[in-house]
Formats: sequence, C-alpha cells, structure tokens
Amino acid sequence: MAPWSPRAFLRARPQDLGTEPDAERAVATRLVPTARELLVVPGSSGAAEVLGLVERLPVRGRTEVLCGPDAGPDLIAGLLERGFVVYDAAATLDHSVLVLDRRLGWRLPAWQPLSHAMSVAHRLLWTRIGQYSLQSGTVEAIHAENRLFSLRERPFWVNTAFRDLPLPAVGDEVRVVGLFSSLGGRLPMLHALRIDPAHAGAGVDEP
Repeated sequence: MAPWSPRAFLRARPQDLGTEPDAERAVATRLVPTARELLVVPGSSGAAEVLGLVERLPVRGRTEVLCGPDAGPDLIAGLLERGFVVYDAAATLDHSVLVLDRRLGWRLPAWQPLSHAMSVAHRLLWTRIGQYSLQSGTVEAIHAENRLFSLRERPFWVNTAFRDLPLPAVGDEVRVVGLFSSLGGRLPMLHALRIDPAHAGAGVDEP
C-alpha cells in the first residue's frame, strides 16, 4: 500500500486560502437575486462592492439599506430610486455587511461569513433612527420664521434648516430628498437633505 503523503496533513498556508473570498462572493452573487429580504449596511470599507452587487443584480425581495451619518443625498436618492428602503443609522461601521433572509451573511470587504447572521441583522436594525424618503409636489405654504414649507395635499412640513437649504417659493414644483426622523416632536417633519426642481428627478414618491 502506498504511504500517505505528508502534504495531506499540512495546514493550508495563507496563500492557499486566497480564493475563499472569491468563493463566498460567488455564493452571494448567486443567492442575492432569489432572496426574499436583503439587509445592506455600507461601511467605511467595502461599501462600493456591496452596493455595486445589489444594484447590478435583479433583486426580487425587499432590500433595506442602513446608511451612516456620512451618507450623502446623491447616494440616498439613488438607492430610493431603485426601490430600496433606506434608513438613517446611528453610526458608520468600519466594514460593510450583507445579510440574506436573516440567515446568511458576510462582512466585507474580506467576505467573511457571519456565524450568527440573524442576531447581527437584528442588532443592526436596532440602530435605525429614521427613514429616508423622496417626495415631490407643489409648495403650498411657507413658514419663513421656522424655515419650513408644506407641499400640497401632504400631511407634513419640510424643514430646510436641517442642511441650511434655501426656502422655495409658493407654487414651485419641487423634489425633496429628506429624512423622517424617529427622534423629535409630534409634528410630522421631513428634514430636507436636498431640494431640486421636480423635473430634475423621478416624480414617484417613496415612503
């Protein structure tokens, strides 16, 4: 009988494991289109890769994105336009996270599998402090003293002081990228991140 090769008992060297992230990425790419729920958390690293993955694949289920405080209005508007549900998170992670159906997930950019994906997802969702929205309509009234304006047939005020934006004029057709915060008073308030003419973007409103 031929003797066992000593190589069968050698621990893999780091360079031998170089394809593992590629394999994990391939699994995610295969499963994302069929997932019923996606949770995406862009962090300080890996954000471009995780967002690029979910943006280029046809996602059938609900996609929730948790954006940290440094997320800009262009990024937020683009995610909302794709039909994603976008939340304001309390902090930005130093890595990115992707979780499928609360049962399978990865930490990017290393594509390290999450051992307790459901627990991680629940902890991350508890960091939500508001939900972003796209709203468009006709300016109906202005409260200049408080830097507020209302849109016709909308049950909330738009706060322009949040990002020190100029007030539009009554009758203007506008499109607002804003935040409905979970914190604050009882009056429904959309805190505007950006205000554009309504023709500058899609006219479909997102909650």
